[in-house]
Amino acid sequence: MTDATLILRHGSVVDVESGRSQLASVAVAGERIVAIGDDAQVAPLLTERTTILNVSGKTVVPGFIDSHVHLVSTGLALQGLDLRCARNVAEVLESVADRASAQPVGTLIRGWHLQENLLAENRFPNRDELDSAAAGHYVQLLRADGHSSAVNSFALEYLGFQPTMSGVETESGVPTGVLRGEPHYQSVIMIDKIERPEVRRNGMMKACAQAMQSGLTSIQCLEGGRFSSEDDVFAVLAAQHELPLHTLLWYQTTDVARVKELGLPRIGGCILIDGAPGSYTGALFEPYSDNPSTNGVLYFKDEDLEAFVLAVRREGLQLAMHATCQRAVEQVLRAYERALDSRPEGNLRWRIEHCYGMPTAEQFERMAERQIIFSTQPAFLHFRLDMYRRRFGERWRQVHPHRLALEHGVVIAGGSDSYVTPLDPLLGIHCAVNHPTESQRVPVAEALRWFTINAAFAAFEEKDKGSIAPGKLADLTVLGRNILTEPQETIKDIPVDLTIVAGNIRYRRKESHFGSGHLSNRKE
Repeated sequence: MTDATLILRHGSVVDVESGRSQLASVAVAGERIVAIGDDAQVAPLLTERTTILNVSGKTVVPGFIDSHVHLVSTGLALQGLDLRCARNVAEVLESVADRASAQPVGTLIRGWHLQENLLAENRFPNRDELDSAAAGHYVQLLRADGHSSAVNSFALEYLGFQPTMSGVETESGVPTGVLRGEPHYQSVIMIDKIERPEVRRNGMMKACAQAMQSGLTSIQCLEGGRFSSEDDVFAVLAAQHELPLHTLLWYQTTDVARVKELGLPRIGGCILIDGAPGSYTGALFEPYSDNPSTNGVLYFKDEDLEAFVLAVRREGLQLAMHATCQRAVEQVLRAYERALDSRPEGNLRWRIEHCYGMPTAEQFERMAERQIIFSTQPAFLHFRLDMYRRRFGERWRQVHPHRLALEHGVVIAGGSDSYVTPLDPLLGIHCAVNHPTESQRVPVAEALRWFTINAAFAAFEEKDKGSIAPGKLADLTVLGRNILTEPQETIKDIPVDLTIVAGNIRYRRKESHFGSGHLSNRKE
């Protein structure tokens, strides 16, 4: 019988399969769970070297898994300007000026989480304003959805975009500094090259620390592509064995041969079918309510998308693609159907990322038929409700139709899209349970599955992760209160007391208290 290295004693242990909890102790040996039961069942595993933590009154859940994280960008955002609380252009400029005064001239100032729709002026700062705030610095302020930005003249000169390029906003033929669509995506990659390598590495460690404070033990990292430099892919690959939690890499590329060369079993992530509604680039069936001149954009021609997806199917790779709104969901679904129907054997667990912009019941029915996973980010509801109401008018009530997807048998995996929203699975669960459209709310036990067993399933990891069972990795999160009985209005406020990754305690809340516990060893 294996000796236990750690025993969590007398916790309320949650079974995510049944959606119930029971009073029990969890015994861990090395990286794996070896037993779950009462004192009599775990006592034979006790030795003088076993650490015993009395978690009575606390709840033990499987370590949370985030199925959609941009790890390197999250780390960069944690070191940049956080503009989510700005309520007018002057406050944004003040933040930029303060940072400029603390950095050498010629260095990069990046702002994150800007929501121009929440500023009193309902616009981005322009290049002239940014020039005044940070003369001689490169400045880039990214919108909260990551699909548009504002830059200053120094950055524009470095980027070299022509005013006639689609997506470069101009007034009287002169660039304002606002970038959307393709020039924005190019700017992110080009400006990434100005970042110092140590900033990228330090940022990853900061992001992992934040993740573990939120109870996360695994994150699925979506790197490269239009959102970030290819250097991010290799930064994550190089650091995987040093990071304090589990990471799984999605390479956001359409280069199938390159992914095969690297030996990766999956491809994609945020390969953009469309953009995002906040930037008017999410592809809708009907025009935007507050901008009837557009119904968004599709970044692929049908034939190019279908050729790529068929190539992925031939190689037997798992695939994920970004489609925020209904017209993009339709385009990617058609491509998926053609490829999967051409070789129907096996379940590759292909995914559609986001899929929140009013997808239809018929689309979910087709997703379920081909076992396509809906990778959702419920916390968008917490941060974007004002934007949804402006962009969609009365249609906003159809956003994030979680229950509709469940009614059609679609498997849902939960994530944050960090840096876009924080690494905070409890907030994601909270938002799914408290959906502003009552008909789309889901039970807490269901939402908990999205960030545990379903997220593991969405990456072919359910044999090792996602539930508490003997033989599985000892990835465990201890909550200060029982998530299954907590009032639904306060789920987001439940404290994370302990995060255990592969049997190692990686985070312990300072205010939490654990008695050492007492167990008699029946072998004595």
